[in-house]
Amino acid sequence: MACPVSSRCTVMGIPEIDGFAHQLLVIASFDPAAPKRVRHGSFGTGTASLLGFACPAPSLCLAVNALGEVIFNPGAPRPVWHPLLPPPPPGGGSLTGALACPTEQQCTALTDGGQELTFDPSAPGVAAPVSVDPNDPFPYQDSGDLSCPTLGECVAISLNSRVSFNPQSPGRPVASPFPGALGVACPGPRQCTAIGTTAALTFDPLSTAPPGQGTTIDANAPLTGDLACPTGRQCIATDGVSAITFDPQDPRPVIGPRVANADLQVAVCPSSRLCVAVDGNGTVRVGHAPVHGGRRHRGQGGSSRARARLDGSASTGASRW
Repeated sequence: MACPVSSRCTVMGIPEIDGFAHQLLVIASFDPAAPKRVRHGSFGTGTASLLGFACPAPSLCLAVNALGEVIFNPGAPRPVWHPLLPPPPPGGGSLTGALACPTEQQCTALTDGGQELTFDPSAPGVAAPVSVDPNDPFPYQDSGDLSCPTLGECVAISLNSRVSFNPQSPGRPVASPFPGALGVACPGPRQCTAIGTTAALTFDPLSTAPPGQGTTIDANAPLTGDLACPTGRQCIATDGVSAITFDPQDPRPVIGPRVANADLQVAVCPSSRLCVAVDGNGTVRVGHAPVHGGRRHRGQGGSSRARARLDGSASTGASRW
């Protein structure tokens, strides 16, 4: 899911029928303030699985597979596939699900061979990816997430390390050990937050100092690896059944009520006052939970939800995080 502005979110999904993922990409585009008005679209994905997804603008979304991208307007999805890597993949590398687009003219994707590819999604062309660190070409082959707070800075994390680099001119990265990280979000060029299974850690991506130990966010359930930080004082993560908001500079979590059978998988915050989560059943949960200093402000909580079914219908109900 991606929400480039507060009034437009787009969900991408591949439905499972009888336990098997079908090669059909389903798009649901909606305004979180009016979740009943859902625009749907679907198109075939061929044989290549789509991995990463981003919407750098309300009228521009893209999904990447191992060798290229599918680009479309969520309001009128007529997808176009563009190759990004020449086959066969150089060095054995192919694109992973790590994708970030700081603007609609620039996106960066990672390969499983420790390389990065920066491109214009509307006019990508075909190019060889560039090694993030030429002295160690395969340190980030298990990269799990990517955040690009500016056009000249990206931060990638993996299960064993983190690296900061200039996507327009890689080769001089700032790297350090970083065990156990699953997701990363950078609201600014000098502050990033990463989450592991139960903890969150805030750090300066341009510093080579040891990362520290982090602070426990939810000891009762493992975090899913999805993270959003709309500001330097607010982040949201999910643990599968709850949405958890916290101040990354003072991480005393505000854990929402556990939602039975929710399977919350994705959290996106287009602003500090609006966050959207979606569960494995296609239910979209819209929440308003500003956090300052680790505490929820009275009178500002609450949420609504809408189930975007594959047949185009929608149902709404009341819920709270």
